[in-house]
Amino acid sequence: MALINCPECNKEISDKVKACPYCGYPLIDNDETQKVEVTSVKLQINKDKPKKIVATIVGILFVVGIVSVFYLSSKQEQYSKDFNIVIEEMLACGSDAEDLINLTSNVWYNTIYEEEDYKTDKYTRTSYGYFVSDFNTSLQNLYTDKDTIVIIANIKLSQEKVSALMKQLNSPPSKYKVSYETLLEMYNAYQGVTDLAINPKGSLQSFRSSSNEKIEQLVGLYKKIQTQLPD
Repeated sequence: MALINCPECNKEISDKVKACPYCGYPLIDNDETQKVEVTSVKLQINKDKPKKIVATIVGILFVVGIVSVFYLSSKQEQYSKDFNIVIEEMLACGSDAEDLINLTSNVWYNTIYEEEDYKTDKYTRTSYGYFVSDFNTSLQNLYTDKDTIVIIANIKLSQEKVSALMKQLNSPPSKYKVSYETLLEMYNAYQGVTDLAINPKGSLQSFRSSSNEKIEQLVGLYKKIQTQLPD
């Protein structure tokens, strides 16, 4: 037995006592304390935690799914909108190009055969009322006219707009695969019609034949694509 000082009252007491006889301070062996502490430690496992993680993952996947569906739906809606815009633009510009082609053809013809027409006389006849001797002069008069210059500028702007839209449409959704192939054909016909309107070439006969062919193709492909568009 040895004497120790009480941690509470500092009086000498036996190291064997369980409590100080003077102040009652409890004394417990250090080894026992450690044993108690060790035995009192319990590993706490939260069984609900994995479920929360799984629930969180499921929730994230659900949100991602909704966003993906919304994104795809929005993307298809925009594709459909652009698809219809490019068709309308090709038709509208094609109509303006056809008017210029018809006027060009009439100016060309009336110069050669000296036919009077109030729509073409300003290009085919001189200020004295005589027909010009060369149809190229008449065509030059037509294509340097301020109204014609505006028409050509608008056609070129349309070509740029249509070209940009076609690039945006080059990856069609599955339900637009068939109609997109027809749209490409329509675009080629549109390009042919507008190019001939801007830059007439060949003989009068070849010009008329080529322009009529391209115009018929454009109209025919428009009718065809209307039967292919998804509901």
